[in-house]
Amino acid sequence: MLVKDNGDYLSIQCPSVVAPKNAEDLRQIALGLIEKPKMLTVLDFKEVVTINEKIYNSIILLNSAIIKKNCFFSIINASNNIEVLLKAALKGSEVNLSKNIHEARVFAGMGQNKAEIYAIFVDPFVKATEKVLQMQCNLKPVLGKPYQKSVTTVLDMHVVGILSLVSKAFCGTIALCFSSSAFLSVYSGMFGEPAETFSEEMVDAAAEILNMIFGIAKAELNEIEGFQIEKSIPSVIYGEKMRLFSEVQQKSVIIPFKLEKGDFFLEISLKSGEN
Repeated sequence: MLVKDNGDYLSIQCPSVVAPKNAEDLRQIALGLIEKPKMLTVLDFKEVVTINEKIYNSIILLNSAIIKKNCFFSIINASNNIEVLLKAALKGSEVNLSKNIHEARVFAGMGQNKAEIYAIFVDPFVKATEKVLQMQCNLKPVLGKPYQKSVTTVLDMHVVGILSLVSKAFCGTIALCFSSSAFLSVYSGMFGEPAETFSEEMVDAAAEILNMIFGIAKAELNEIEGFQIEKSIPSVIYGEKMRLFSEVQQKSVIIPFKLEKGDFFLEISLKSGEN
């Protein structure tokens, strides 16, 4: 098991196959944490596909040791099948199960961590983007590696759909940015007719695509305690050599995609609702 100090919380990464040996590993970790535990310790089940029943007693021991120090313990990122097993085995033990680190931080009464919120946002928007373009445009976008935008980042964009993110936990924007060739490809797929040149009448298609992506991603994200993202209406801007600026620009995350004809990307910009 991999133990990682994340600053204000400690994470323990479980292997994909949790074996009897890991139960003893966790027991030793619990003994080591008794003296100086973090305010929050999480046991990360993200990779777990198989679990041995001997681990349950070690989890209860770890939870008890941390609670005695007036700190918090939570299991995070368990799949639905593994969560069912955990809930049955740990019933009555007061062990907290959270969907992700954000929920665990809420459980522990800790403040928002922007990097973790960004990480939570990426997957729902990636899945929603892939689903919408496949269903509405018969296109299969290829996901690139998400990265943090810097003040020197220059990206090709010709048509941009943008909407506000409003929640009690944070605020910000989501922008769906197309190069000219990518937008024409999406428009052609969406309406079933070839589009070789851009015209002003086409731009509403970007808002429609973004609205569908936002609706799917919002439904998943609003299952997370404390998010409660509100409805929002997209707007569209277009032109040559555009750049996007916001007051949280340096904390923006770019999620790039490739099509057979052209590239596009999502830009997510967030700011804690507490600021």
